[in-house]
Amino acid sequence: MSSGPDLSVILVTWNVRELVLTCIQCVFQRQGELEVEVILVDNGSSDGTLEAVQEAFPLVRIVQNHENLGFPRANNLALLEARGRHVLFLNPDTEVGDDTLVACVRELDADASLGAVGCRVLLPDGRVQVESARRHYRLLDLVWEAFYLHVLFPHSRVFAHQVMGDWDHEGDRDVEALVGAFIMVRRAVVLDVGGMPDEVFMYHEDLALCLRLEKRGWKIRYLGGVTTLHHHRASTARSSSPLELLEGEVRVRLIRERSGLLAGLAARFLFGFRAASRLFFALATRPFAGLRRRFPQVTDVRKQAGLVVWTVWPPFVRGRLRASGIPEDLRPGLLVVAPTPPPVHGVSVFTTMLLSSMELRTRFRVRHVDLADRRSSHNMGRLDVRNVVLAFVHVAEVLVAAWTQRPALCYLSLSQNALAFQRDALLIAAARGSGARVVTHLHGGYFGEFYRTAAGPLRWMIRHTLGWLHRCWVLGEGLRPLFDGLLPAKRVRVVPNGVPDIEHERHRVERSFDMPPTVLFMGQVSESKGVGDLLEALSLTEKEGRSAHCLIAGSYLTEGDRSAL
Repeated sequence: MSSGPDLSVILVTWNVRELVLTCIQCVFQRQGELEVEVILVDNGSSDGTLEAVQEAFPLVRIVQNHENLGFPRANNLALLEARGRHVLFLNPDTEVGDDTLVACVRELDADASLGAVGCRVLLPDGRVQVESARRHYRLLDLVWEAFYLHVLFPHSRVFAHQVMGDWDHEGDRDVEALVGAFIMVRRAVVLDVGGMPDEVFMYHEDLALCLRLEKRGWKIRYLGGVTTLHHHRASTARSSSPLELLEGEVRVRLIRERSGLLAGLAARFLFGFRAASRLFFALATRPFAGLRRRFPQVTDVRKQAGLVVWTVWPPFVRGRLRASGIPEDLRPGLLVVAPTPPPVHGVSVFTTMLLSSMELRTRFRVRHVDLADRRSSHNMGRLDVRNVVLAFVHVAEVLVAAWTQRPALCYLSLSQNALAFQRDALLIAAARGSGARVVTHLHGGYFGEFYRTAAGPLRWMIRHTLGWLHRCWVLGEGLRPLFDGLLPAKRVRVVPNGVPDIEHERHRVERSFDMPPTVLFMGQVSESKGVGDLLEALSLTEKEGRSAHCLIAGSYLTEGDRSAL
Protein backbone atom coordinates (compact mmCIF):
# COMPACT_ATOMS: atom_id res chain seq x y z
CA MET A 1 0.00 0.00 0.00
CA SER A 2 1.35 3.45 -0.86
CA SER A 3 2.34 5.56 2.17
CA GLY A 4 1.63 8.84 0.39
CA PRO A 5 0.24 10.42 -2.76
CA ASP A 6 1.80 9.96 -6.18
CA LEU A 7 2.36 13.67 -6.66
CA SER A 8 2.69 16.79 -4.54
CA VAL A 9 1.90 19.95 -6.51
CA ILE A 10 3.53 23.07 -5.04
CA LEU A 11 2.18 26.53 -5.87
CA VAL A 12 3.67 29.83 -4.69
CA THR A 13 1.30 32.79 -4.95
CA TRP A 14 1.41 36.54 -4.55
CA ASN A 15 -1.71 38.49 -5.50
CA VAL A 16 -2.89 36.28 -8.39
CA ARG A 17 -6.22 35.06 -6.97
CA GLU A 18 -8.13 34.32 -10.17
CA LEU A 19 -5.15 32.70 -11.89
CA VAL A 20 -4.37 30.38 -8.98
CA LEU A 21 -8.01 29.30 -8.68
CA THR A 22 -7.98 28.28 -12.35
CA CYS A 23 -4.63 26.55 -11.90
CA ILE A 24 -5.81 24.42 -8.96
CA GLN A 25 -9.04 23.52 -10.75
CA CYS A 26 -7.05 22.27 -13.76
CA VAL A 27 -4.83 20.12 -11.51
CA PHE A 28 -7.78 18.38 -9.84
CA GLN A 29 -9.73 17.99 -13.08
CA ARG A 30 -6.75 16.49 -14.93
CA GLN A 31 -5.06 14.35 -12.27
CA GLY A 32 -6.41 11.20 -13.94
CA GLU A 33 -5.44 8.01 -12.10
CA LEU A 34 -3.00 9.82 -9.82
CA GLU A 35 -3.39 10.54 -6.13
CA VAL A 36 -2.47 14.22 -5.88
CA GLU A 37 -2.02 16.69 -3.05
CA VAL A 38 -1.78 20.45 -3.60
CA ILE A 39 0.31 22.64 -1.29
CA LEU A 40 -0.10 26.39 -1.67
CA VAL A 41 2.39 28.86 -0.20
CA ASP A 42 1.09 32.42 -0.06
CA ASN A 43 3.74 35.14 0.12
CA GLY A 44 1.62 37.72 1.90
CA SER A 45 -1.09 38.31 -0.73
CA SER A 46 -3.52 41.16 -0.13
CA ASP A 47 -6.12 40.30 -2.80
CA GLY A 48 -8.04 37.61 -0.88
CA THR A 49 -6.16 34.66 -2.41
CA LEU A 50 -6.14 32.58 0.78
CA GLU A 51 -9.83 33.02 1.55
CA ALA A 52 -10.83 32.21 -2.05
CA VAL A 53 -8.70 29.04 -2.16
CA GLN A 54 -9.90 27.81 1.23
CA GLU A 55 -13.53 28.27 0.19
CA ALA A 56 -13.21 26.68 -3.27
CA PHE A 57 -10.70 23.91 -2.46
CA PRO A 58 -10.78 22.96 1.24
CA LEU A 59 -8.41 20.00 0.65
CA VAL A 60 -5.57 22.26 -0.44
CA ARG A 61 -2.87 22.50 2.23
CA ILE A 62 -1.85 26.10 2.85
CA VAL A 63 1.41 27.56 4.14
CA GLN A 64 0.98 31.24 4.93
CA ASN A 65 3.87 33.71 4.96
CA HIS A 66 3.29 37.18 6.33
CA GLU A 67 5.86 38.66 3.95
CA ASN A 68 7.06 37.96 0.43
CA LEU A 69 9.93 35.48 0.92
CA GLY A 70 10.53 35.07 -2.78
CA PHE A 71 9.84 32.13 -5.08
CA PRO A 72 12.58 29.60 -4.18
CA ARG A 73 12.39 29.98 -0.38
CA ALA A 74 8.62 29.60 -0.47
CA ASN A 75 8.92 26.46 -2.61
CA ASN A 76 11.34 24.96 -0.09
CA LEU A 77 8.92 25.60 2.77
CA ALA A 78 6.28 23.60 0.89
CA LEU A 79 8.82 20.91 0.00
CA LEU A 80 9.26 20.19 3.71
CA GLU A 81 5.51 19.51 3.91
CA ALA A 82 5.25 17.38 0.74
CA ARG A 83 4.42 13.66 1.03
CA GLY A 84 4.27 12.59 -2.63
CA ARG A 85 6.71 10.31 -4.43
CA HIS A 86 7.23 13.12 -6.90
CA VAL A 87 6.97 16.90 -6.59
CA LEU A 88 5.72 19.35 -9.22
CA PHE A 89 6.92 22.94 -8.96
CA LEU A 90 4.13 24.72 -10.81
CA ASN A 91 3.61 28.42 -11.44
CA PRO A 92 0.20 29.71 -10.32
CA ASP A 93 -0.37 31.34 -13.73
CA THR A 94 -0.44 27.98 -15.55
CA GLU A 95 -3.07 25.49 -16.72
CA VAL A 96 -1.85 21.90 -17.07
CA GLY A 97 -2.95 19.92 -20.13
CA ASP A 98 -5.26 16.91 -20.11
CA ASP A 99 -2.64 14.13 -19.92
CA THR A 100 0.37 16.12 -18.72
CA LEU A 101 0.47 15.07 -15.06
CA VAL A 102 -0.04 11.37 -15.77
CA ALA A 103 2.51 11.31 -18.60
CA CYS A 104 5.22 12.98 -16.53
CA VAL A 105 4.69 10.71 -13.52
CA ARG A 106 4.79 7.63 -15.75
CA GLU A 107 8.04 8.84 -17.33
CA LEU A 108 9.72 9.26 -13.94
CA ASP A 109 8.47 5.86 -12.80
CA ALA A 110 9.67 4.16 -15.99
CA ASP A 111 13.26 5.50 -16.05
CA ALA A 112 15.26 5.35 -12.83
CA SER A 113 18.00 7.58 -14.28
CA LEU A 114 15.67 10.59 -14.51
CA GLY A 115 15.76 13.27 -11.84
CA ALA A 116 13.32 15.71 -13.45
CA VAL A 117 10.75 15.89 -16.24
CA GLY A 118 9.19 18.87 -18.01
CA CYS A 119 6.64 19.44 -20.75
CA ARG A 120 6.04 21.77 -23.71
CA VAL A 121 4.95 25.07 -22.19
CA LEU A 122 2.71 27.20 -24.41
CA LEU A 123 2.07 30.94 -24.28
CA PRO A 124 -1.51 32.29 -24.57
CA ASP A 125 -1.04 32.99 -28.30
CA GLY A 126 -0.14 29.33 -28.95
CA ARG A 127 3.60 29.83 -29.36
CA VAL A 128 6.02 27.56 -27.50
CA GLN A 129 7.80 29.24 -24.63
CA VAL A 130 11.34 28.60 -25.82
CA GLU A 131 12.66 28.25 -22.26
CA SER A 132 10.65 25.00 -21.97
CA ALA A 133 13.82 23.13 -22.93
CA ARG A 134 17.15 24.91 -22.93
CA ARG A 135 20.85 24.85 -22.22
CA HIS A 136 22.83 26.46 -19.44
CA TYR A 137 24.24 29.94 -20.00
CA ARG A 138 27.68 30.31 -21.58
CA LEU A 139 29.88 33.39 -21.74
CA LEU A 140 29.22 33.77 -25.48
CA ASP A 141 25.48 34.01 -24.87
CA LEU A 142 26.08 37.35 -23.12
CA VAL A 143 27.89 38.64 -26.20
CA TRP A 144 25.10 37.64 -28.60
CA GLU A 145 22.47 39.14 -26.27
CA ALA A 146 24.34 42.45 -26.14
CA PHE A 147 23.40 43.02 -29.79
CA TYR A 148 20.05 41.13 -29.70
CA LEU A 149 21.44 38.56 -32.14
CA HIS A 150 19.38 35.84 -30.43
CA VAL A 151 16.28 37.90 -31.31
CA LEU A 152 17.32 38.69 -34.88
CA PHE A 153 18.27 35.04 -35.52
CA PRO A 154 15.92 33.06 -33.25
CA HIS A 155 16.55 29.74 -35.01
CA SER A 156 20.34 29.96 -35.09
CA ARG A 157 22.28 27.19 -33.36
CA VAL A 158 24.98 29.75 -32.51
CA PHE A 159 23.10 32.91 -31.52
CA ALA A 160 20.07 31.15 -29.96
CA HIS A 161 22.14 28.38 -28.40
CA GLN A 162 20.83 28.83 -24.86
CA VAL A 163 17.14 28.44 -25.79
CA MET A 164 17.85 25.68 -28.35
CA GLY A 165 16.48 27.86 -31.14
CA ASP A 166 17.63 25.37 -33.78
CA TRP A 167 15.03 22.85 -32.50
CA ASP A 168 11.25 23.09 -32.82
CA HIS A 169 10.68 21.71 -29.29
CA GLU A 170 8.60 18.85 -30.68
CA GLY A 171 9.19 15.30 -29.45
CA ASP A 172 10.96 13.99 -26.37
CA ARG A 173 14.65 14.42 -25.55
CA ASP A 174 17.07 14.81 -22.67
CA VAL A 175 18.01 18.45 -22.07
CA GLU A 176 20.20 20.50 -19.76
CA ALA A 177 17.43 22.58 -18.18
CA LEU A 178 13.67 23.16 -18.02
CA VAL A 179 11.51 26.20 -17.37
CA GLY A 180 10.44 26.83 -13.78
CA ALA A 181 6.77 27.15 -14.71
CA PHE A 182 6.58 23.33 -14.77
CA ILE A 183 9.29 21.10 -13.30
CA MET A 184 8.43 17.66 -11.93
CA VAL A 185 11.14 16.01 -9.80
CA ARG A 186 11.51 12.96 -7.62
CA ARG A 187 10.95 14.11 -4.06
CA ALA A 188 13.89 12.08 -2.74
CA VAL A 189 16.17 13.59 -5.38
CA VAL A 190 15.21 17.22 -4.82
CA LEU A 191 15.63 16.75 -1.08
CA ASP A 192 19.02 15.16 -1.71
CA VAL A 193 20.26 18.23 -3.61
CA GLY A 194 19.03 20.60 -0.90
CA GLY A 195 15.80 21.75 -2.51
CA MET A 196 15.42 24.69 -4.84
CA PRO A 197 18.42 27.07 -4.75
CA ASP A 198 17.31 30.12 -2.77
CA GLU A 199 20.38 32.36 -2.73
CA VAL A 200 18.49 34.97 -4.76
CA PHE A 201 14.93 36.26 -4.26
CA MET A 202 13.72 34.99 -7.65
CA TYR A 203 14.59 34.37 -11.35
CA HIS A 204 16.58 31.52 -12.89
CA GLU A 205 16.10 29.26 -9.87
CA ASP A 206 14.97 26.67 -12.43
CA LEU A 207 18.39 26.74 -14.11
CA ALA A 208 20.12 26.53 -10.74
CA LEU A 209 18.03 23.51 -9.72
CA CYS A 210 18.72 21.72 -13.01
CA LEU A 211 22.43 22.45 -12.59
CA ARG A 212 22.38 20.80 -9.16
CA LEU A 213 20.64 17.76 -10.61
CA GLU A 214 23.16 17.58 -13.46
CA LYS A 215 26.09 17.73 -11.02
CA ARG A 216 24.65 14.75 -9.14
CA GLY A 217 24.40 12.74 -12.36
CA TRP A 218 20.62 12.88 -12.86
CA LYS A 219 19.11 13.15 -16.33
CA ILE A 220 16.53 15.79 -17.21
CA ARG A 221 13.89 14.94 -19.81
CA TYR A 222 11.61 17.14 -21.88
CA LEU A 223 8.29 15.66 -23.10
CA GLY A 224 7.11 17.48 -26.20
CA GLY A 225 3.86 15.52 -26.52
CA VAL A 226 2.14 17.02 -23.47
CA THR A 227 1.55 20.69 -22.73
CA THR A 228 0.91 23.34 -20.10
CA LEU A 229 -0.46 26.83 -20.79
CA HIS A 230 1.54 29.64 -19.17
CA HIS A 231 0.28 33.20 -18.74
CA HIS A 232 3.89 34.37 -18.67
CA ARG A 233 4.96 36.77 -15.86
CA ALA A 234 1.41 37.47 -14.76
CA SER A 235 2.49 37.30 -11.09
CA THR A 236 5.45 39.67 -11.51
CA ALA A 237 4.18 42.14 -14.11
CA ARG A 238 3.10 44.69 -11.51
CA SER A 239 6.53 44.89 -9.82
CA SER A 240 9.05 43.76 -12.39
CA SER A 241 11.27 46.83 -12.60
CA PRO A 242 13.23 46.45 -9.33
CA LEU A 243 13.26 42.65 -9.46
CA GLU A 244 14.76 42.54 -12.92
CA LEU A 245 17.89 44.12 -11.48
CA LEU A 246 18.55 40.64 -10.04
CA GLU A 247 19.18 39.35 -13.55
CA GLY A 248 22.88 40.24 -13.56
CA GLU A 249 23.58 38.74 -10.14
CA VAL A 250 21.82 35.49 -10.99
CA ARG A 251 23.42 35.09 -14.42
CA VAL A 252 26.93 35.62 -13.06
CA ARG A 253 26.29 33.26 -10.15
CA LEU A 254 25.10 30.49 -12.49
CA ILE A 255 28.10 30.77 -14.80
CA ARG A 256 30.48 30.87 -11.83
CA GLU A 257 28.87 27.81 -10.23
CA ARG A 258 29.04 25.82 -13.45
CA SER A 259 32.43 26.93 -14.82
CA GLY A 260 34.43 28.34 -11.90
CA LEU A 261 35.71 31.62 -10.50
CA LEU A 262 37.51 32.87 -13.63
CA ALA A 263 34.43 32.29 -15.76
CA GLY A 264 32.38 34.14 -13.14
CA LEU A 265 34.68 37.16 -13.30
CA ALA A 266 34.52 37.12 -17.10
CA ALA A 267 30.72 36.86 -16.92
CA ARG A 268 30.56 39.93 -14.71
CA PHE A 269 32.57 41.94 -17.25
CA LEU A 270 30.56 40.64 -20.22
CA PHE A 271 27.25 41.30 -18.48
CA GLY A 272 28.35 44.88 -17.95
CA PHE A 273 29.21 45.09 -21.65
CA ARG A 274 25.79 43.61 -22.49
CA ALA A 275 23.98 46.12 -20.28
CA ALA A 276 25.96 49.08 -21.67
CA SER A 277 25.26 48.01 -25.25
CA ARG A 278 21.54 47.63 -24.53
CA LEU A 279 21.46 50.98 -22.74
CA PHE A 280 22.90 52.66 -25.83
CA PHE A 281 20.25 50.95 -27.99
CA ALA A 282 17.46 51.97 -25.58
CA LEU A 283 18.58 55.61 -25.62
CA ALA A 284 18.88 55.60 -29.41
CA THR A 285 15.31 54.28 -29.87
CA ARG A 286 13.69 56.33 -27.11
CA PRO A 287 12.39 59.11 -29.46
CA PHE A 288 10.34 56.54 -31.40
CA ALA A 289 7.04 56.02 -29.57
CA GLY A 290 6.04 53.13 -31.83
CA LEU A 291 9.15 51.16 -30.92
CA ARG A 292 8.61 51.83 -27.22
CA ARG A 293 5.08 50.45 -27.38
CA ARG A 294 6.06 47.39 -29.42
CA PHE A 295 9.30 46.52 -27.58
CA PRO A 296 8.96 47.86 -24.01
CA GLN A 297 11.68 45.58 -22.63
CA VAL A 298 14.17 46.55 -25.34
CA THR A 299 13.64 50.30 -24.86
CA ASP A 300 13.62 50.23 -21.02
CA VAL A 301 16.33 52.79 -20.23
CA ARG A 302 15.93 52.55 -16.44
CA LYS A 303 16.42 48.80 -16.37
CA GLN A 304 19.55 48.81 -18.54
CA ALA A 305 21.01 51.77 -16.64
CA GLY A 306 20.39 49.92 -13.38
CA LEU A 307 22.16 46.82 -14.69
CA VAL A 308 25.15 48.92 -15.77
CA VAL A 309 25.37 50.37 -12.25
CA TRP A 310 25.06 46.85 -10.76
CA THR A 311 28.18 45.78 -12.68
CA VAL A 312 30.35 48.24 -10.75
CA TRP A 313 28.26 48.63 -7.58
CA PRO A 314 26.24 45.50 -6.56
CA PRO A 315 24.87 47.04 -3.31
CA PHE A 316 22.78 49.27 -5.57
CA VAL A 317 20.59 46.27 -6.42
CA ARG A 318 19.95 45.43 -2.78
CA GLY A 319 19.10 49.04 -2.01
CA ARG A 320 16.59 49.24 -4.86
CA LEU A 321 14.96 45.99 -3.73
CA ARG A 322 14.59 47.21 -0.15
CA ALA A 323 13.19 50.51 -1.38
CA SER A 324 10.59 48.64 -3.46
CA GLY A 325 9.34 46.75 -0.39
CA ILE A 326 11.14 43.43 -1.00
CA PRO A 327 12.29 42.21 2.44
CA GLU A 328 15.98 41.59 2.98
CA ASP A 329 17.05 37.99 3.61
CA LEU A 330 18.02 38.14 7.28
CA ARG A 331 19.14 34.52 7.59
CA PRO A 332 22.76 34.19 8.75
CA GLY A 333 25.20 33.15 6.05
CA LEU A 334 26.93 29.76 6.04
CA LEU A 335 29.98 29.22 3.82
CA VAL A 336 30.73 25.52 3.21
CA VAL A 337 34.30 24.97 1.98
CA ALA A 338 34.65 21.27 1.26
CA PRO A 339 34.73 18.78 -1.66
CA THR A 340 31.82 16.87 -3.16
CA PRO A 341 32.04 13.63 -5.20
CA PRO A 342 33.68 12.53 -7.37
CA PRO A 343 35.94 11.11 -6.06
CA VAL A 344 33.95 9.42 -3.32
CA HIS A 345 35.52 9.46 0.14
CA GLY A 346 34.40 10.28 3.68
CA VAL A 347 34.86 14.03 3.39
CA SER A 348 32.99 14.41 0.08
CA VAL A 349 30.14 12.17 1.24
CA PHE A 350 29.68 14.19 4.45
CA THR A 351 29.74 17.44 2.46
CA THR A 352 26.96 16.07 0.27
CA MET A 353 24.91 15.19 3.35
CA LEU A 354 25.49 18.67 4.77
CA LEU A 355 24.46 20.48 1.57
CA SER A 356 21.42 18.21 1.24
CA SER A 357 20.01 19.22 4.62
CA MET A 358 16.76 21.10 4.02
CA GLU A 359 16.70 22.15 7.68
CA LEU A 360 20.14 23.72 7.29
CA ARG A 361 19.17 25.54 4.11
CA THR A 362 15.99 26.81 5.73
CA ARG A 363 17.95 28.36 8.62
CA PHE A 364 21.00 29.64 6.69
CA ARG A 365 21.92 31.31 3.42
CA VAL A 366 24.23 28.55 2.24
CA ARG A 367 27.07 29.12 -0.20
CA HIS A 368 29.42 26.32 -1.25
CA VAL A 369 33.01 26.45 -2.48
CA ASP A 370 33.82 23.02 -3.91
CA LEU A 371 37.39 21.86 -3.24
CA ALA A 372 37.11 18.70 -5.38
CA ASP A 373 39.47 18.28 -8.35
CA ARG A 374 37.42 15.40 -9.88
CA ARG A 375 40.49 13.14 -9.97
CA SER A 376 41.34 9.91 -8.16
CA SER A 377 41.59 9.99 -4.37
CA HIS A 378 45.27 9.12 -4.72
CA ASN A 379 45.96 12.65 -6.04
CA MET A 380 44.83 14.31 -2.82
CA GLY A 381 47.66 16.15 -1.08
CA ARG A 382 50.21 15.56 -3.81
CA LEU A 383 52.58 18.32 -4.85
CA ASP A 384 51.77 18.75 -8.53
CA VAL A 385 51.03 21.78 -10.68
CA ARG A 386 47.28 21.20 -10.84
CA ASN A 387 46.91 20.90 -7.07
CA VAL A 388 48.93 24.08 -6.50
CA VAL A 389 46.88 26.04 -9.07
CA LEU A 390 43.62 24.70 -7.60
CA ALA A 391 44.73 25.73 -4.12
CA PHE A 392 45.17 29.35 -5.19
CA VAL A 393 41.87 29.28 -7.13
CA HIS A 394 40.03 27.94 -4.08
CA VAL A 395 41.57 30.59 -1.83
CA ALA A 396 40.42 33.27 -4.29
CA GLU A 397 36.90 31.77 -4.37
CA VAL A 398 36.69 31.79 -0.58
CA LEU A 399 37.91 35.39 -0.46
CA VAL A 400 35.21 36.45 -2.93
CA ALA A 401 32.49 34.43 -1.17
CA ALA A 402 33.48 35.56 2.33
CA TRP A 403 33.73 39.26 1.52
CA THR A 404 30.58 39.44 -0.62
CA GLN A 405 28.31 37.28 1.55
CA ARG A 406 29.86 38.10 4.97
CA PRO A 407 28.86 34.71 6.44
CA ALA A 408 28.35 34.25 10.16
CA LEU A 409 29.83 30.76 9.99
CA CYS A 410 32.32 28.91 7.79
CA TYR A 411 32.54 25.10 7.69
CA LEU A 412 35.82 23.61 6.43
CA SER A 413 37.11 20.04 6.17
CA LEU A 414 40.53 19.92 7.88
CA SER A 415 43.43 18.27 6.04
CA GLN A 416 46.16 16.07 7.52
CA ASN A 417 49.10 16.57 5.15
CA ALA A 418 51.52 19.44 4.68
CA LEU A 419 50.45 20.83 1.29
CA ALA A 420 46.71 20.62 1.91
CA PHE A 421 46.98 22.06 5.42
CA GLN A 422 48.86 25.11 4.14
CA ARG A 423 45.97 25.66 1.73
CA ASP A 424 43.53 25.21 4.63
CA ALA A 425 45.42 27.82 6.66
CA LEU A 426 44.89 30.36 3.87
CA LEU A 427 41.21 29.40 3.57
CA ILE A 428 40.68 29.78 7.32
CA ALA A 429 42.47 33.14 7.30
CA ALA A 430 40.27 34.35 4.43
CA ALA A 431 37.08 33.34 6.25
CA ARG A 432 38.24 34.75 9.59
CA GLY A 433 39.17 38.02 7.92
CA SER A 434 35.54 38.54 6.91
CA GLY A 435 34.39 38.09 10.50
CA ALA A 436 33.09 34.52 10.19
CA ARG A 437 33.43 31.92 12.92
CA VAL A 438 35.24 28.89 11.51
CA VAL A 439 34.26 25.30 12.28
CA THR A 440 36.56 22.57 10.95
CA HIS A 441 35.81 18.88 10.64
CA LEU A 442 38.59 16.32 10.93
CA HIS A 443 37.81 13.10 9.05
CA GLY A 444 40.32 10.51 10.21
CA GLY A 445 42.90 9.94 12.92
CA TYR A 446 46.25 10.91 11.41
CA PHE A 447 46.40 14.50 12.64
CA GLY A 448 48.49 13.69 15.72
CA GLU A 449 51.12 11.91 13.65
CA PHE A 450 51.01 14.70 11.06
CA TYR A 451 51.73 17.31 13.75
CA ARG A 452 54.51 15.31 15.42
CA THR A 453 56.38 14.77 12.14
CA ALA A 454 55.89 18.31 10.81
CA ALA A 455 58.90 20.63 10.48
CA GLY A 456 59.26 23.56 12.89
CA PRO A 457 57.72 26.30 10.69
CA LEU A 458 54.79 24.06 9.74
CA ARG A 459 54.17 23.17 13.40
CA TRP A 460 54.02 26.88 14.19
CA MET A 461 51.52 27.36 11.35
CA ILE A 462 49.38 24.48 12.65
CA ARG A 463 49.26 25.89 16.19
CA HIS A 464 48.59 29.42 14.97
CA THR A 465 45.84 28.30 12.54
CA LEU A 466 44.08 26.12 15.10
CA GLY A 467 43.98 29.11 17.43
CA TRP A 468 41.61 30.83 14.97
CA LEU A 469 39.02 28.05 15.16
CA HIS A 470 35.68 28.45 16.89
CA ARG A 471 35.12 24.69 16.93
CA CYS A 472 36.84 21.56 15.67
CA TRP A 473 34.74 18.47 15.03
CA VAL A 474 36.09 14.91 15.23
CA LEU A 475 34.37 11.66 14.32
CA GLY A 476 34.59 9.93 17.71
CA GLU A 477 35.48 10.31 21.40
CA GLY A 478 38.76 8.48 20.84
CA LEU A 479 39.94 11.27 18.53
CA ARG A 480 39.59 14.11 21.06
CA PRO A 481 43.17 13.63 22.39
CA LEU A 482 44.58 14.48 18.94
CA PHE A 483 44.17 18.15 19.85
CA ASP A 484 45.50 18.00 23.42
CA GLY A 485 47.75 21.01 23.87
CA LEU A 486 46.58 22.51 20.57
CA LEU A 487 42.98 23.43 21.35
CA PRO A 488 40.97 23.89 24.56
CA ALA A 489 38.89 20.77 25.20
CA LYS A 490 35.63 22.76 25.04
CA ARG A 491 36.33 23.67 21.40
CA VAL A 492 36.58 20.01 20.31
CA ARG A 493 33.22 18.38 19.59
CA VAL A 494 32.29 14.89 18.44
CA VAL A 495 30.22 14.88 15.23
CA PRO A 496 29.95 11.42 13.62
CA ASN A 497 29.74 10.87 9.88
CA GLY A 498 25.97 10.86 10.00
CA VAL A 499 25.34 7.09 9.90
CA PRO A 500 22.66 6.06 12.45
CA ASP A 501 23.96 4.03 15.39
CA ILE A 502 21.94 0.80 15.29
CA GLU A 503 22.70 -0.04 18.94
CA HIS A 504 21.21 3.27 20.13
CA GLU A 505 18.34 3.32 17.64
CA ARG A 506 17.37 -0.32 17.79
CA HIS A 507 13.74 0.64 18.42
CA ARG A 508 13.63 2.16 14.93
CA VAL A 509 14.78 -1.03 13.19
CA GLU A 510 11.90 -3.19 11.98
CA ARG A 511 12.64 -6.85 11.23
CA SER A 512 9.85 -8.53 9.36
CA PHE A 513 11.70 -11.82 8.83
CA ASP A 514 14.56 -13.69 10.49
CA MET A 515 17.63 -14.21 8.30
CA PRO A 516 21.36 -13.43 8.59
CA PRO A 517 22.13 -9.74 8.27
CA THR A 518 24.50 -8.50 5.58
CA VAL A 519 27.33 -6.23 6.67
CA LEU A 520 28.49 -3.94 3.86
CA PHE A 521 31.72 -2.15 4.77
CA MET A 522 32.90 0.50 2.30
CA GLY A 523 35.97 2.60 2.99
CA GLN A 524 39.57 2.48 4.08
CA VAL A 525 40.12 -0.95 5.60
CA SER A 526 43.46 -0.27 7.31
CA GLU A 527 44.87 -1.13 10.73
CA SER A 528 44.65 2.45 12.01
CA LYS A 529 41.34 3.36 10.43
CA GLY A 530 38.38 1.23 9.63
CA VAL A 531 39.33 -2.35 10.36
CA GLY A 532 38.74 -1.90 14.10
CA ASP A 533 35.18 -0.75 13.45
CA LEU A 534 34.62 -3.70 11.15
CA LEU A 535 35.90 -6.25 13.67
CA GLU A 536 33.84 -4.66 16.44
CA ALA A 537 30.69 -4.89 14.33
CA LEU A 538 31.37 -8.54 13.55
CA SER A 539 32.07 -9.35 17.21
CA LEU A 540 28.77 -7.75 18.27
CA THR A 541 26.98 -9.87 15.70
CA GLU A 542 28.71 -13.01 17.00
CA LYS A 543 27.76 -12.21 20.61
CA GLU A 544 24.12 -12.14 19.55
CA GLY A 545 24.53 -15.66 18.22
CA ARG A 546 23.81 -14.55 14.68
CA SER A 547 25.61 -15.26 11.45
CA ALA A 548 26.54 -12.54 8.96
CA HIS A 549 27.60 -12.15 5.35
CA CYS A 550 30.48 -9.66 5.14
CA LEU A 551 31.20 -7.79 1.91
CA ILE A 552 34.35 -5.63 1.92
CA ALA A 553 34.70 -2.94 -0.74
CA GLY A 554 37.91 -0.90 -0.82
CA SER A 555 41.35 -0.63 -2.35
CA TYR A 556 43.52 0.06 0.70
CA LEU A 557 44.10 -3.46 2.05
CA THR A 558 47.77 -4.07 2.85
CA GLU A 559 49.37 -7.40 3.72
CA GLY A 560 49.24 -6.47 7.42
CA ASP A 561 45.57 -5.56 7.16
CA ARG A 562 44.78 -8.90 5.54
CA SER A 563 46.51 -10.68 8.41
CA ALA A 564 44.56 -8.64 10.95
CA LEU A 565 41.32 -9.57 9.22
